[in-house]
Order: sequence, then structure tokens, then C-alpha cells
Amino acid sequence: MAIEGMDKLLARLARVERGEGLRRGIGKACRVVEAAAAGNCPVDTGNLQGSITSETPGASDPPVGVVGTNVKYAPYVELGTGLFAAHGDGRQDVPWKYQDAQGNWHTTSGQEPQPFLQPALRDNEDNIRRLIAEGVQQDMRG
Repeated sequence: MAIEGMDKLLARLARVERGEGLRRGIGKACRVVEAAAAGNCPVDTGNLQGSITSETPGASDPPVGVVGTNVKYAPYVELGTGLFAAHGDGRQDVPWKYQDAQGNWHTTSGQEPQPFLQPALRDNEDNIRRLIAEGVQQDMRG
């Protein structure tokens, strides 16, 4: 017994399994979020803004994209510190003093959050869904 169109169906299923279009869609979505995060990022020296990157999945990787930064102080900018920490988990014994690299002393009760990553994701959710769906549709069409 032969089933008409079985070869086409199996080829289509193989494309979906490889997920090439899905991975392309994830890559496009990551670049959108990366650009938005860089646009949202507060700038002093430009180091934080310039460090925002995205990683997209390769052919054998799970279909996951990552947008972020490896700058150590990024969480403090995104979430705030001290009394102003976004989740209320900042240092509470305020004010505190610290000495900068030039030897000058400063007093602070914390830093207000300046979110740049979370809004980049949230503000682009519809576009992200669309880009990923387009990629999956490409896999389905062949």
C-alpha cells in the first residue's frame, strides 16, 4: 500500500525537526531585543551599552536565544541597589560610605533601577512571537 504525498510529508517533518527556520527566527528576535536593550541602556562611559550581545542557537543546539551583558555591574543598573532595589532586597543599613578609585569618599542609600533588558524583551513580545512564527512557517513550507 502506498500513501500519496508521504515523501513530501516526511521531508517537511525532517525540516521541522531540524528547526532551521525556527533558529533563524530566534536569531532575528534576539537581534531585535539586543538593539532595543542598547537603546534603553543608560550611558556614562558606554561600556555597558557596548557590551550588550546576543547568542543564537547553532544547528545542534537547543532552540534558545540569549540577550545580555557580561559587565559585572549590569544587575545593579538593571535592578537598582540599596533602598531602591527593584525587589526590595537591597542593602537596608543605609546610608553607607565607599571610597572610589581616586580616594574620594561618597555616601549613598542606593541607586534607582534603570532597567534596559527587561523592557527590551517586554516591549518587543509581539514582534518576537511573529519572527519565531515566521521561522517555523518557513520550516513547514520548505
